[in-house]
Amino acid sequence: MYTEKAAEAQVVFRWHTCQKLNDYMDYAIDRVGLVENSLFYITGGQAVWQLNDQEVILRSGIVVGLPAGTWIEPDRMGTFGLEGWVIEFRQFELKVNNEKSAEIFQSIWHLPNHREFLTGTMDGRQIRDQLQALSMLADEAVEKEVRCHQVLYTLLDILYQPVERAPQTTEQAILQSIKYLEQYYYKPITRNELAKVAGLSPWHYSRKFRALTDKAPLEYLNRYRIYRAKERLIQNDGHMHDIAKQVGFEDAAYFSRRFKQMEGISPKHYVQVAAERQLCALSPLYAEILLALGVVPNSVVTVPMLLPPHQRLILEKHNVNMIPTSQYALDLEAIAEVKPQLIVGHTLQGEARSALMSISPFISGLSRDLIPAIAQLAAVFRKEEEAENLYRYLKKIDAQARERLKTIIQERRTVMVLRIEEDSYRYLGAHSLGLSRMIYRELGLTIPTPLNRGQYWFNPLDIETLPAIDPNFIFLEDRVMEGSDTRLMKEVLMKHPSWNRLAAVKNNRVYTIDTSLWIGCGPFGYPLVMEQIVAALTNEDSTNIQII
Repeated sequence: MYTEKAAEAQVVFRWHTCQKLNDYMDYAIDRVGLVENSLFYITGGQAVWQLNDQEVILRSGIVVGLPAGTWIEPDRMGTFGLEGWVIEFRQFELKVNNEKSAEIFQSIWHLPNHREFLTGTMDGRQIRDQLQALSMLADEAVEKEVRCHQVLYTLLDILYQPVERAPQTTEQAILQSIKYLEQYYYKPITRNELAKVAGLSPWHYSRKFRALTDKAPLEYLNRYRIYRAKERLIQNDGHMHDIAKQVGFEDAAYFSRRFKQMEGISPKHYVQVAAERQLCALSPLYAEILLALGVVPNSVVTVPMLLPPHQRLILEKHNVNMIPTSQYALDLEAIAEVKPQLIVGHTLQGEARSALMSISPFISGLSRDLIPAIAQLAAVFRKEEEAENLYRYLKKIDAQARERLKTIIQERRTVMVLRIEEDSYRYLGAHSLGLSRMIYRELGLTIPTPLNRGQYWFNPLDIETLPAIDPNFIFLEDRVMEGSDTRLMKEVLMKHPSWNRLAAVKNNRVYTIDTSLWIGCGPFGYPLVMEQIVAALTNEDSTNIQII
């Protein structure tokens, strides 16, 4: 029995349920709230999840422990073939009253060191094979009960393994306390508490803290609370008292006074002029939406090889400063150089997120899908009326396209989007976002039946299965990625017997698509993509469509 010593009771963990990850996660829902303590063991694929505002990258071998009440926000566009298991468990406390009596009761799972979740890694197939075997046993079997707890204890042992840390310098200790301060800024924090985190005496800690930051610890804390309050003020229409408490101020009047003292304007006025501040968008999608809503960002982060001509033209027209960066890493120094007063973007990995938050207040968690992103940005900058006009414009484009595709839609002729990657092939699922929503929901086109089970943005595909899929039309994306070469995989596909047996190939109904335009298009790119889809499926002339 896996136990942990507590101050007054013995803690016991007990297996509750187990199921496959794909059966547990509903990818049509943006947020999942955990009812039970849960262990997520990943056996394949990858994904990006936001766990209570912290981002975790999931890959094969990762084990994540989450207490009940945790909110999971999966990034569906960052999810590729994720597989694994979810084990729900409960914590009980055994309290001994005297030599003859004891009581056991369910209790809350408190993670060590004030952490919100635990992570670990595991090699080998042993646990994976045991979980697969468990699914074959009858629920009432004693053997299943024993094996279930063996797996639970093994995974918990991985999560509770101590992390070895090298001795810290004084500066590293101060930085660790700052990290703690920035993580728990909304709670009551004292100088003595911060000094304890750093492992220094309160007097020595204050002296070293000021030498490093030029501020006293509690002054730094209050400034950081105001910093984070800016994000909440812009995103939240709640009462000032509630926002003050959310960032650690018990008194709303004191909060307003300190805010004006530090920022030169009141919290209310700050919200009113948010759209006039120096804005940096972390992708051209958000810059397009902002421009369509009547908000001109000062700068935008771009990947030059993925910037379509229409985006470059409209950004240049509005004098938006383009910050070139890698496809996989932000140029944080370049972002800092433009001195943004507000950054807007999607959820990022922990270190990048922290770095951006140190540059400017950061409105994160934006969807990478056009429609929800419009709603989010419209709410932030009080542009709801402009958003309604934009929705009407996009619906008009959808209606016009459906009218031109009426025959194909009524005849339920099937459409497949096939992606060629450097070492694999994938297909676009019908139940995801972005391009998936445009093709299969806005236009109402039909996905081949064998592909309808695909829940992800792009799902793994074995080209041997293509004859069983046999779509009427194929949109082929030769994926553009930095450092990636798909020529060999494309050549293999084109020469494969399965490919040449397809009706779409025989009837010249295979069309290439432009990664930079089609994937993550904004309101200005939307009609261009729709026009290309219609032109291809109706065999109309279009200079933007290339027939293989």
